[in-house]
Amino acid sequence: MKHSKRESNKLKCREKILKASRKLFNQKGFENTKIEEIAIEADISNATFYNYFPTKESLLVGTAEDLSELINNYIDTKLSELSNSEEKIRRVVEFMTIDIKPFASLSRKMNYLNACPESVMYQKMCMREIISSMVKTAQKDGYINGDLDTETVTDLYISVFFVAIYQWTDFETSSEEVCRKRINDYLDLVLAQITVK
Repeated sequence: MKHSKRESNKLKCREKILKASRKLFNQKGFENTKIEEIAIEADISNATFYNYFPTKESLLVGTAEDLSELINNYIDTKLSELSNSEEKIRRVVEFMTIDIKPFASLSRKMNYLNACPESVMYQKMCMREIISSMVKTAQKDGYINGDLDTETVTDLYISVFFVAIYQWTDFETSSEEVCRKRINDYLDLVLAQITVK
């Protein structure tokens, strides 16, 4: 979809703000980052910031929306030719995990707030819906046992992502290659009983 120059400039400014906020939230922590600092980092005025995001918390929602779009774009472009639907899920789990490596601290915060009913981030993360939809397809295609509960299988895939970002003490310093191998080793173990050989 082609945007007008004005719309394109608005999208670029929004992305600039989100990029600046991700950087500062990861460096200083969400609570310790001031809106004024984000505006300076994004090279905009405070008033411009508020035109896009009414609160600091709304930046997290914007980041979650961007992540959803990024993952869906990855599925539509990079994985469109892949016929094995279970392999597609593995690639998405890899992609999500590696994509957040530079912003691991922020991702942990967002995933925590996603589970808190009082947070503006409550149930804003897209991961569960995307993986669940892909699991249903893999079950229909015969790559994953169709007798299993889709949501339980979805939890198994997501658990590997959470182990990586919350439990691997060397997550942020490991290479992408090492992370990919570890993710797939975990998936092989966790999913050994549910995939159809």
